[in-house]
Amino acid sequence: GYSGRGRGGPPGDYSYHEDRYGGSYGRGRGNYDEYDAGYGRTEGYGRGDGYSRGDGYYSRGGGRGGFGRGDGGYGRGGYARGRGSAGLYEDERDFYNGDGPVMMIYGIDQDNFNCDKLFNLLCLYGNCNKIKFMKSKTDTAMAQLGSVRQVYTTIDNLHGTMIFGNKLALRPSKQQILHEIRDPPSKQQILHEIRDPFILSDGTPSYRDYTNSRNQRYTTPELAARNRIVKPTHVLHWYNAPVTMTEEKLKELFVDKGAVAPDKVVIFPQRSERSSAGICEFSNTERATEALMLANHTPVESPVGKAPYIVKLAFAGGRDGKDFRM
Repeated sequence: GYSGRGRGGPPGDYSYHEDRYGGSYGRGRGNYDEYDAGYGRTEGYGRGDGYSRGDGYYSRGGGRGGFGRGDGGYGRGGYARGRGSAGLYEDERDFYNGDGPVMMIYGIDQDNFNCDKLFNLLCLYGNCNKIKFMKSKTDTAMAQLGSVRQVYTTIDNLHGTMIFGNKLALRPSKQQILHEIRDPPSKQQILHEIRDPFILSDGTPSYRDYTNSRNQRYTTPELAARNRIVKPTHVLHWYNAPVTMTEEKLKELFVDKGAVAPDKVVIFPQRSERSSAGICEFSNTERATEALMLANHTPVESPVGKAPYIVKLAFAGGRDGKDFRM
């Protein structure tokens, strides 16, 4: 369950001290036992003592709980082992049964996918730091995100999504790392730089590092708070476009990147003299997802300066993932 027996609570100045949040969320059944089998057989939202008792920030989590204790679920343990605020998520993998920040992506084809297209999609759910395509398994890629939590957020929202006629299957990486091609096995939970990436069918490399990309959307708490995390829908929210953006120009942007033009475009009333935003509707969710992968982060010439605008896309809709209705 969300609780677990992890000892520790927020720092003293938050005035929680010895409070107990007593095993909240009951003993329901659920959680991801196996993604293809649905919401498995675990005990679900556990029986722990809550988050309290201690001087660490969610610290020293070695208890039972943490997304259920059974066969499946998100594992055993609690949040971070560190003491004080520095311990926040320090050992987050314990909360997820030893999983690291690397994720497997199955069901792709290398004719329609590349690193940039995957980044354009994955960046909606967390910091996508590195992406690697597998040479021997052409339907498989791996991605290193900013944290284990972001891996599970991405899985929750994208597992089973249809793109370019392919049904994606996302799972935490069992090996937890991607090694350099010539490196011996390591216990580190990172995606190492690939020395000899091969070339995909579109001429782009099979490995890219996006760690320092300006298009990351979760690098600070302030940036992260601006994102609305929803499942893919048939409506895209576009923003950070020049004030001269029109319906015709936006449709042309998608077509130039190889996507279908949206059926409908809405431009919001301008709140700023520097940029414009709006929404656009596609015939179905698959077409919208493909358009996002192809056209997200497209540079558009600025009418006032030398630096181009980087038009950004996201799925529009409520937090339950239902389609946005215009």
